[in-house]
Amino acid sequence: MNNRGIHFTASTDHSWALANWEWVAGELAAMGIHWVKVLDDGAGSSKEICRRLIAMGIKVIVRLYRPRPNPGKLQGLATTVPRNPWLLSAANLSTVEALVAIGVEFFEVNNEPNVPEEWDPAAWQASSLADKAKIVAYNWMSDAENVIKRGGRPAFPALAPCGHTPEFGSVLWYEAMFKALQRYQPSVTSLFNRGAWLAVHVGPVNHFYRDNKGQWRFEYPYDPICQADKPGLTIYQDDNGLLGYRVPQKMLKDLGLKLKELKSGKLYRGRGCEKCLNTGYIGRLGIYELLVVTNDIRKMILAHADSNQIKEFAMDKGMITLLQDGLNKAAAGLTTVEEVIRVS
Repeated sequence: MNNRGIHFTASTDHSWALANWEWVAGELAAMGIHWVKVLDDGAGSSKEICRRLIAMGIKVIVRLYRPRPNPGKLQGLATTVPRNPWLLSAANLSTVEALVAIGVEFFEVNNEPNVPEEWDPAAWQASSLADKAKIVAYNWMSDAENVIKRGGRPAFPALAPCGHTPEFGSVLWYEAMFKALQRYQPSVTSLFNRGAWLAVHVGPVNHFYRDNKGQWRFEYPYDPICQADKPGLTIYQDDNGLLGYRVPQKMLKDLGLKLKELKSGKLYRGRGCEKCLNTGYIGRLGIYELLVVTNDIRKMILAHADSNQIKEFAMDKGMITLLQDGLNKAAAGLTTVEEVIRVS
């Protein structure tokens, strides 16, 4: 990805931006924006704004927003209709599928879990940092698998840079989360190899200065001013600098992962010729969805389980849906997303 991007409005309601789209699009183009993070209410409120951003060639990151989402996860509510409309339901997972179908790749299901504003107050108070980090790490694995199964690429929870404080510090949270994830190897490595990614929220918070040539410098805490006051201080003692990404970077390498810049794949469309009557297609290619009736699914059928519950259970066990099979073949260059959407 190009490194110039923005967080869009801090709202799941994008009606103002859509009503003033000509001005918004002009500003994005003038700034040279290549990626935008938008909020979705979990039911598709971002779909139209995503469609327009993608049409401009802008990469979109969609955050499925919930107030105080922790200690919950997507999967735990995937087959229920919650009384609280803020909680995630099966509709959220359908939203992921719908957004993937229009070209969205990147999703965020948990954001800055190292601050109490992202937690149920009682759960935050009742748990230690280590216990909270374990909960977040474990639930992320479930959420990430759900997003990947629907064709998306899930973000590892980005942390707020809060300094090296015993309760909030992102370095301490990264260390605790990655320690918890070690128990689930090689599943964690598999998630990253299949599309999971990590971004770091950097926060200079006044830790920058101008050198004697007038250039702004942001290498805190390695800058001369900080080192003169606290010699030897590193990002492992204070995470409030732009170099904080080096902490999770090292931990990912410790998992045996080879790091690379996040990029999206290419999609193809045939130009058309005389042989294909200028359609861009020739021959036939099947896309398939196979539900194997296991003993567990047979019991669900006999118990008159809802069809959505059966589908979610089957997908959790590895079933590939018709849409996902089609999108996999589109990513391989065998067909187009438009054709997959038309037939699925």
